[in-house]
Amino acid sequence: MTDPVPPQPITRVPTGRLWAAPRLAERLGARPITVEQLAAALARTHEWFEANSGWAPPDPETLADWAAEGACRAPDDCWTPLHGVCRHGLVAWQVVIDELEELDAATLRKP
Repeated sequence: MTDPVPPQPITRVPTGRLWAAPRLAERLGARPITVEQLAAALARTHEWFEANSGWAPPDPETLADWAAEGACRAPDDCWTPLHGVCRHGLVAWQVVIDELEELDAATLRKP
């Protein structure tokens, strides 16, 4: 019997897959948003998470692919500007993940 081959570590890289329609980011970017609107949409997104189960954030490769196109998805699967809000009032996944990273960093700094 031969020894089993040890599993190789998984290296994650952007796939280069095109997700959005051509010029989608340009059309989405035409919707300006204020800081107050973004904060309200983030609160609305957290409410959405409480009412909707089964969601999961996209993997880093997918986020990188979306960012390369200048667009993102919201948790309800709508296309949004990379750091924007969908037509239903939910923020882009990138905004959710950025907020969680900021929260983690702030929590780790506290004694």
